[in-house]
Amino acid sequence: MKSLYKTTNRKEFANTVFKQISNVKDGWNRLKHLISESKDVNKRSIPKYNLTNVIYVSKDKVKADDLVSGDNIRFFIEPFFQNNQFYAHLSTQWRFKDGKNLDIISVRDLVNNEYSDLFKIEITDKTFELFQLIDTIEIQKNNYKEVVINSNNIRCKQKIYFGSPGTGKSTAMQKFANENGLEVIRTTFHPDTDYHSFVGGYKPVMKDDKITYQFVPQAFTKAYVQAYLNPDKNYLLAIEEINRGNCAQIFGDLFQCLDRNPDGYSCYPIDANADLANYLASQGLENPEQLILPANLLIYATMNTSDQSLFPMDAAFKRRWDWQYVPIEFDEKANEIKIVFDNETQYSWRLFIEKVNEKIKEITKSEDKKIGVYFVSVDENNTISLAQFQNKVMFYLWSEIFKDEHESADSIFKYKNSDGNETDFTFNELFESEGLTKLKGFMNYLLKPIQ
Repeated sequence: MKSLYKTTNRKEFANTVFKQISNVKDGWNRLKHLISESKDVNKRSIPKYNLTNVIYVSKDKVKADDLVSGDNIRFFIEPFFQNNQFYAHLSTQWRFKDGKNLDIISVRDLVNNEYSDLFKIEITDKTFELFQLIDTIEIQKNNYKEVVINSNNIRCKQKIYFGSPGTGKSTAMQKFANENGLEVIRTTFHPDTDYHSFVGGYKPVMKDDKITYQFVPQAFTKAYVQAYLNPDKNYLLAIEEINRGNCAQIFGDLFQCLDRNPDGYSCYPIDANADLANYLASQGLENPEQLILPANLLIYATMNTSDQSLFPMDAAFKRRWDWQYVPIEFDEKANEIKIVFDNETQYSWRLFIEKVNEKIKEITKSEDKKIGVYFVSVDENNTISLAQFQNKVMFYLWSEIFKDEHESADSIFKYKNSDGNETDFTFNELFESEGLTKLKGFMNYLLKPIQ
């Protein structure tokens, strides 16, 4: 017997169970024989198990507005079953022991009786768990949507990719998302980011030529809602440049939710403020007054170690994340990148980075300020132009590292003049009449051009 899904959330559990039992081979036929029509149009019941108006059936794909009643979503927007004839959505209103209509005990009895050869449900006072009884279950694929139960087997729920600028931190995060089939909700922190711009709040909105105020969800809330409404999918809240914002202010009491238990859920729930709770209720979430990060919501971030954080990240916050260093690595494409000044003069980007990074480490005694392979974008010919090199690479080297070393033995802003003497120059001089000559002299001072 293998555990397929375990949770403390009744709505998530019921929806996942219905997805699984109806999408196995012949599973929908078993369920269909139990379903009868209700008085309400489109709604269906399972009277044998006292489940009234539990399913919403539509010939066409429905919008969220079609599933709303009294400003609340009454059925999951994502259908638990569909074929080329109709869509079936499960109710979001579930109870435990005392409910007359949608008692979760009835779901257990339905599965344990009607699907006793395939599945078993066990329920305790706190958790609901679905088990698979045989090694292999064939999924119905002919005109049916294949269901993959979310195993939440990604151990690391929170991670920060850190390293020098241009090492490919964002690329590494996106690659992880692609490889694991994650739905990505992305945001970027900056000095003005606060709790409300991360979570959401009431804002003026134009509606019917009038300005009204309504709760506008931001990245965290969008990801949180989607994860709860779609427990069979994994979601990634991707935060770019996490160290450019005041994390203590931005996360607020969400900080407490970052502690996860072995099942991937927050160990300690927090109370949602009234505005957020009302919005979560309108989206059909159970227990909207409490915030608990679900196991299928991951939070990953990038951190550029060369940037001096405007707001320090305290140790308590740091230890709630896994950290992954992204080193400077040269792939085949990177080895072919050229710096092109004109038709006659070009240099190896790899050799330039290696030489400059040696000097940077000598000066700073650190890896943080080094330049990564992807520090500057390349064109379709795999080249870096003169303008890009001047305005991005040389400006960074000058302003972040070598400006204070001007005219010292540690400066690399040097070239040999016509007399063969070593001469210092400043960044501004690169844009004067002899700027290109000095820049070529600087490059020849560091490394030889490609013949």
